[in-house]
Amino acid sequence: MTPPITDFRLDAIHSFQIRTLTSLGYRTRVALSNSSHERPELATDYRVDVTVFDPTGARARAIEGVAHLATRKKVMIDCEQFVGTYDRDVELVFHLIPLRLAPAAKDGLVAVTREELFFLFTVQDHYVEYYRDDGFASGVLYQSGAFNYGKFSKDATTIIQAPKGYVSADLDTLVSLMNSSLDPSYRATARIRCNVQGDGISASWVEDVPAFQPVLLSLRDRVAGLGIALGDAPRFACFFGLCETATLIPLTISRDLRTGCIGIEHSLPPVYYGTAVTGKQRAHTVASLARLARFEP
Repeated sequence: MTPPITDFRLDAIHSFQIRTLTSLGYRTRVALSNSSHERPELATDYRVDVTVFDPTGARARAIEGVAHLATRKKVMIDCEQFVGTYDRDVELVFHLIPLRLAPAAKDGLVAVTREELFFLFTVQDHYVEYYRDDGFASGVLYQSGAFNYGKFSKDATTIIQAPKGYVSADLDTLVSLMNSSLDPSYRATARIRCNVQGDGISASWVEDVPAFQPVLLSLRDRVAGLGIALGDAPRFACFFGLCETATLIPLTISRDLRTGCIGIEHSLPPVYYGTAVTGKQRAHTVASLARLARFEP
């Protein structure tokens, strides 16, 4: 086992970062799961805390003990109690505090091994769900690890690997981006190189993603901005993204503009397709992609 990382934030060991979709007319809830029993020596109950960021990305408030999550259990939390009257999309960070480690914390800091960190935030998926009063709901399972936090990793990059989209007069594909961190003092703005390719479509641009301020990119608007007429027949639009300075959390949202109904999915990082794409190999991959003509505005 590798030596422990000292002075690691207890509230950064296991977290789940989400955004709201108030801008699309949806409320938000989450389902958090605890499968830590899969490694009995690391099994733990969690106390669930939440940090709320306002629409400007400022840390608005931190709430302790919104739920208790026992081993082998799940808990559903409606986020509207935290969102309040915000009429713009905001970010929430759920901190799953391992009660097995909490007694050893000093000033909120503990020693923890990298092995335990990887296990606790990859042993299960959590679920974010967006719902309306008429009963329609859509959601997605994903994991959030230790993003943009120097105690975990000095290198932070993002490769978004071609989520498939379609656009038409009544159909949009939205790319959601979150520039989050387990350090609430994080203030770096991430710059992501974007490209969309498809049926007669080719466009490149750079997007700024401020810390703790979720961004929503409309591929329909981007295509329409090229002067391409959009009719009833969907046109294929494939998105590529590359950020060399930060780890972003991407989601892809398909939206029917007539009904407002959505479907959500996420893009997997390169390591899911090739376990060697880490460390120096990942840095080489990112540098190679950065040289591609498709990412030149």
